[in-house]
Amino acid sequence: MKTSLKRLQQYLFDLEGAYYVGKDGHSRYGQSVHGCGYSRLEKAKQQASLKPVPVEKVNDLVVAFLKEIGIHSMPLKIDSSDIAAIDYEKIAIEYGLKKEADIIWIKLASNGAVGVVCASDDVNLQIPSCPEDYDAKSPNGDWLYNTAGIILHKLGMTWQPFVIIFPLPGIPKGYRRGDIEQAVGNMLIEAEVPIIDYYSHCY
Repeated sequence: MKTSLKRLQQYLFDLEGAYYVGKDGHSRYGQSVHGCGYSRLEKAKQQASLKPVPVEKVNDLVVAFLKEIGIHSMPLKIDSSDIAAIDYEKIAIEYGLKKEADIIWIKLASNGAVGVVCASDDVNLQIPSCPEDYDAKSPNGDWLYNTAGIILHKLGMTWQPFVIIFPLPGIPKGYRRGDIEQAVGNMLIEAEVPIIDYYSHCY
């Protein structure tokens, strides 16, 4: 096995507390901010109390780690005014991605901390406007607001007006973008980078 893949596998694990076991004693479920779920909010409060790591350092850590596992990527800063117009197809072509969703993106909380680590082609700075919106659902039955946005609103924070995108060309054979997302999040935590939505990259 190549050293780069050993480095990747080093960070493919579930964080303690990311899941809870169902009443059947076997099924695992991701922690939630809905209903009586409080663990993600409590973890967010703890992370928010830590000193944020400058975004430049976060970028350097991610770029260096991706290079170690054979993915050569550079961060793309997208201002909030341009997010709705992101051309994922263009990014995929320009960076040689197999799928348009083969990107990691990071958004920062208003206190300067990493708010969330994501992997998808639906970049957003979504946040509810009031507590009554936390459990709102879309017409198809999905939650209207994502967990990270709800957590930030509960903490009295907002999103900084930009996101950082890392295209993922050449994902190692046998791995998915979700694996890279999980590894990057866990690597940042090991590097003592606070992440407000601490468990997001585990799901």
